[in-house]
Amino acid sequence: MKGDFSRKTFREEKHYSSVNMQQGRVQLDADWNEQMDITSHSIRSFIQDFVEKCGAPINNAGFEILHSSGNDYEIKAGHYYVDGILCENEAKNVIAMAFEMNEHGIAASPNCLAAAATGVGYSKMAFTASCLAEFIRNLGYKAISPGNDIALSIPLAIDAGLGQLGRNGLLITSEYGPRVRL
Repeated sequence: MKGDFSRKTFREEKHYSSVNMQQGRVQLDADWNEQMDITSHSIRSFIQDFVEKCGAPINNAGFEILHSSGNDYEIKAGHYYVDGILCENEAKNVIAMAFEMNEHGIAASPNCLAAAATGVGYSKMAFTASCLAEFIRNLGYKAISPGNDIALSIPLAIDAGLGQLGRNGLLITSEYGPRVRL
């Protein structure tokens, strides 16, 4: 995270449990940040001791893959812990979009034209997703614009009816085949 921090003072190997303020001393951002780092480390350590490497709460287990019917699957909303870090899945609705990559550029693979076609596809995807998320937020709803880092894009696209899963593991659309970025 970028910011104007005076210094980073937390050292896990010191096993400190708190930072005490002193009367008459200037309080620095480093003091506050070290206390927050100590607290965060303590919470993650507790969760790792309790949950071990990974696990979910009994009443709010998230990321469970549920079979709805036929070829329909659902990723359950809720919480899951990995190495003491909370992973949250609050999504109730998802908008899936597919962006065509240039046919001639992809056909020229493997060369720089194919790389450019892929890059343009990702750029269109990122720009459109961020604009759409901002529009939804301005309507008063919560929205995020992930790339390929929040969810599995291909199952979401299939569930949205954008295409089918190909034997190559890619989404195959009726109009563009596998030449899409999600």
